Amino acid sequence: MELRAGPFRRGRLRDRDAQRAGGVHGGDPGAGPYLFFRVDDMAAAVAQVRELGGSLEGPDLGDDEETEETAARFGQFQLCRDDQGSPFGLHEPPGVR
Repeated sequence: MELRAGPFRRGRLRDRDAQRAGGVHGGDPGAGPYLFFRVDDMAAAVAQVRELGGSLEGPDLGDDEETEETAARFGQFQLCRDDQGSPFGLHEPPGVR
């Protein structure tokens, strides 16, 4: 893998370094980066994804105590796909509402 680090430098990364640098999981089918959009209201954002022809992915985490504690620390996340199948994510940071 070739890497350009600015207009005047070129470098080469070993495969394992490229995986660490890009956050790609080696050997996972369909592995790739996810773009996350910050939202202030997860329910409204999810409704808009569906309204525009997108879909939701990932497990239904429910409303148990552990899930609430995790959301309080890290916020809420939702994996989605747009109407053309491209993956992206939504993130509502903790304490926004």
